[in-house]
Formats: sequence, structure tokens, C-alpha cells
Amino acid sequence: MSKASPSRATRYDQTINKAAPGLPRSVSWASFRDDVGARRDKWRALQLVSAATGYSPLPHQMRFHLADARHRLLVSGVGAGKTLASVVEMALCLIMNPGCSAAFVSPTFDSVQNIILPEWLRIVDGLARMGCPLQLRYSKSQAKADLVGGGFLALRSFDRVDNLRGFTLCAVNIDESEVSMRPDYVFQTLNDRVRDPKANLLEVNVTTTPKGLRGVPLMFTQRRRTADRGDWWAGRATSMENPHLPDEFLRSLRAGHSTRSYQQEVEGKILQPSNVVFPEVNRERHSMPWTYDAMLPYVLACDFGYSNPYYGFAQVLPDGTAVIFDEWVPNECPEEIQKDTVLKMCRELGKDPEHISGDRAVPRMLSWMTAQFPRAYVHRMRTREQQAILGGIEVMRTLLDPLDGPPRLLIADKLWSSENPRGVARAIMGYRWKTTREGLISDEIYKDNITDHAIDSWRYASQSVFAAQDSGAFTLGKNQYADPFQKSNRYRRR
Repeated sequence: MSKASPSRATRYDQTINKAAPGLPRSVSWASFRDDVGARRDKWRALQLVSAATGYSPLPHQMRFHLADARHRLLVSGVGAGKTLASVVEMALCLIMNPGCSAAFVSPTFDSVQNIILPEWLRIVDGLARMGCPLQLRYSKSQAKADLVGGGFLALRSFDRVDNLRGFTLCAVNIDESEVSMRPDYVFQTLNDRVRDPKANLLEVNVTTTPKGLRGVPLMFTQRRRTADRGDWWAGRATSMENPHLPDEFLRSLRAGHSTRSYQQEVEGKILQPSNVVFPEVNRERHSMPWTYDAMLPYVLACDFGYSNPYYGFAQVLPDGTAVIFDEWVPNECPEEIQKDTVLKMCRELGKDPEHISGDRAVPRMLSWMTAQFPRAYVHRMRTREQQAILGGIEVMRTLLDPLDGPPRLLIADKLWSSENPRGVARAIMGYRWKTTREGLISDEIYKDNITDHAIDSWRYASQSVFAAQDSGAFTLGKNQYADPFQKSNRYRRR
């Protein structure tokens, strides 16, 4: 940071608001900090920060700031202002604890540098301009702010929390705790550091968008059922509670979310976990009497392999609804037999598939598909992001249970009647999360080699075909494509 930055405390900053002789109602900055700290007067400190920065807390932010508890959790939808409230709360705590140190932890170093740090500098700059300096200097190489009066604020990512072991802190703030793979570990490691005997108040503040009743929200739920529940405060806010968000943004939140993800990501609800991945699916809602219509194109979804391959067929109706109408589920089947059988099934349908999706881990089968069906578009799941299981599951969930309207991914009646445990109907009902030794539901899929192959196939198709048609990237039934990766002249561009 340059020396001219207002967040670097100068002698003028530290003397501008000194009490003038004969003005008993004036108070020095150091005396103000000592007084609000000794009185634990968070309201006066908040008034100062608001005057210096223009921060006007919303009702849920105000409840968070004034809650009288050591541990505090604010869960909210995206854009509700939880991160800003957390940065302001850190400033309040350091104003009231002169000479003490604290830590602010965020999911990644990028989020620390591009989200947390700019808000922090804006606050300390505003305070410095009022002659109330809080930050003395900031070291970018150490990601540490030295404070006026002693102490420091360390900014860290989740994978660096162990570097804070041995420190004695007055406060720790954890932003987006549920992004961590081990939120309980991050919380407990940091909670054990908050023990400074010189501090006027000790705080552990957590803000996050919930991912179900797990991690830190589960911990707070359990603690609030014990005798010391007064030491654990929790609050919730929806995205709509922030009046500063544009109406276009709020409307856009309804698009692309399943009912469950909307409740979590927008309404900030902590939902009861289910060990079934797709609890919203049932035969009554997701079945349809359908047989192959030769007038419509069809999609071939594949999960290759020798032991448990899967091949499924679906058609997309004019209204955009995808219907899975047939499947082939062999066991321990050589590739040559798989090729012959798939060719036979496609010939019986009278034409080549319009789209083919498959696992990029078996490139030879995808190459064979490309050569065998030259007019089909073969989706290779080219990146890890496309192949990622959790991302694909959410795309499927959005199709199975959209926030507005009926399901857009259905299964034909005859497949619901199948007793094959590897068929799509049985698989989608039995697809489950792993359970830990403690009986908690994790974020990992239970790979049983029964239900996962059918789901993998339709996960690929959902991401590359069914969801992509909404964006206009692909026009089903017209052999017109807009693929930035495809170099072959076999594929006609849109």
C-alpha cells in the first residue's frame, strides 16, 4: 500500500480529534476505544463506523451486530449482505479491543484478496479520514494488517488455518464456512484461538449460505439445545431482504434453480438432510406414457466400461421436456458386443442419434461414436468442471424439480416398471450420499456400482444437452450447432 493511502495512520490522524481544552464532552480516539470496550458498547462503535463509511445496517445485519453472544452465525441467501456485515463486525471488535489481534478466514486466497480485503480497506480508510485510525499499515506479502494501538488482523484462506495455531486472538470471523470440505475442523481450530485475556469481548462470527443441516449450522443447532444456548446466536436472512439488489437480479434468481437449491441459495433455509440424492423424485410426478416418436430426434446417453456399462435413449419434446424412453443395461460386456448392440438399437429407431454424451475417460469409445455417427454431435465432457459430479447433480435436480413449472426430465412408464436395479428408475430412487462413521451425511456420492452408472449417463446428458438447449447453444432436430471446440467440418455451425 502506498504511503499516501489514508488507511496508513499519520500523526494528523491521531491528533485531529483530541479533546480541546475546556470541552469536557470531547473525547480522544484512544479514550473512546477504551470506553466503548470497557462498557461493551457495540452500539456506539457501530454509530462511529456508520458515520465514517456510510454503512447503514439492514435489520438482519443489525441483529447480527448487536447479538450478545460469543458465537454467532448468520445464514442468508446470496447478495443479502452477510460478508459486508462480517467485515464491519470485525472492525467493531477491533475498535473495542485495542492492542488485541484477530483473524478473518475466507474460502480461498482470491476471495480474501478480492472480497474481504477491499471492504476492510474501505472501512479503515473511512475511519482514518475522520481521525479515528484503526489500521497502521497493511502488508500484502503477509496478508496482515498492523493496527493502531498494537495487535494485527490476519487474513487467511481455509487451507491456511493451521498456520494460526499458537496465536492468541480476540476474534475470528469465518466467511462462507460451508464451502470448506471440513467446516467443523476449520471452526474448532479457530475457536480454540479466541482466548485473549486482555480482550473486552471475545467473538467467533460465522457467515454462510447453508448447504443443509451439516457443518457449522448443525453445530449451532446442537449447541442451542444445551444449557449454554445463550452463548450461541443464529440468524437468517433471504436475498430479498436486501433492498439494494436490482430487481433484475432478484428475478434472475428464479431461473436455473431447483426448488431445493432456491430454498438454500436464495431463502437461506437450513434444510433437513436426506441420504437420498434426489428426494424430490417419485413415479407419480416423474413418469410419462411415452414410446419412440420417429418425427423427433433422440439423444444417446452413455457410461462406458466392461463391468457395468449403461446406454440410455431420450427424446426432447417440442416444449423442452426430455423423456427417457429406453435403455440397455448389460453386465460384464465386451466393447465389441456393446458397439454391435448400440448400432442395432439405433438402426431399429430408423436414424442416428442427434446428440451423444459420454465419459471423457474412455476416449476410444467416444472416437468410435464420432466415426460411426458422423451427423451426431458427440459431447465429450471436455473439462473437469463439466465432469464434476456435484455440479451435474444440481443440473439434473433443476430439470427434475424446477422452481417454476412442471419437471423437465421424465422417465417413460415402462422403465418405471423395470425391476433391473441398474435401470434409471431404480437408480434415481436409490442414488445416495455417503454417511460418515458418526452417522452424518457427507457431500460425497456412495458409489455402489449399481445406481451410479445410469445417473452418470444422464448427468452428462443433462449438462451438455438438456440444460444447454435453454441457452440456445444447441437446436435439437435441426442439425445446427454452435460449438467453439469442434474443428471437424462434419459439424455444421449455426
